[in-house]
Amino acid sequence: MSRGLFAGGTDYSHQSLKDILTDLDNWFQSLEEVISFLSRNKQQLESNNYWSKVNHDFRIMIDRELIFYETSLGELGEIKTEIVSEIERHHISRLSHLGKTAREFNIDIGKVWHHNVSPYAMDEDYQNPDFKTLEKMYAVGRNMAIDMMDLSNAANRLKDYLGRKEKTKKSGIGDKPNITINIDGDVSGNLVVGDDNELSEKS
Repeated sequence: MSRGLFAGGTDYSHQSLKDILTDLDNWFQSLEEVISFLSRNKQQLESNNYWSKVNHDFRIMIDRELIFYETSLGELGEIKTEIVSEIERHHISRLSHLGKTAREFNIDIGKVWHHNVSPYAMDEDYQNPDFKTLEKMYAVGRNMAIDMMDLSNAANRLKDYLGRKEKTKKSGIGDKPNITINIDGDVSGNLVVGDDNELSEKS
């Protein structure tokens, strides 16, 4: 399903279980892509001897992002498979926790970038391919956190299906997802993030 334009603002109250399964599958695929993107570009900047010049707090934040996203990938992989057969309370609490943590990451990533990195960037930095890579890592990593904030809303809707069991396990998780994290487009990705952590549509 198409999720809301505002971060963490998708209303799942009228969504079916099939819709939620489709979104879980989409989050899983997006996480795989983002983890690969962040890891690959971090290694590239390390090989260029640029990574060591990057602000310490930002380097730590990227490492924390990778740990969180890899953990989330494992969690979602288990949950999206298990809830096809039966929805248990721990599935709901785990999804809710991931959504809450993603919200915290969104704030932290923005603060580190806007307080520790971008204010000290010179005009020539924005012409530097390595800095452009760094900037894109910020945008892609943060957009993933923004997208995952809706996990809390999906978890809240799953409460209505608590205890639901399926006698015959169905093949497939859901329809082909139609939401992606843009890692090949502009630096701002699918959402534009302002200095005050405010979000608006990409024009």
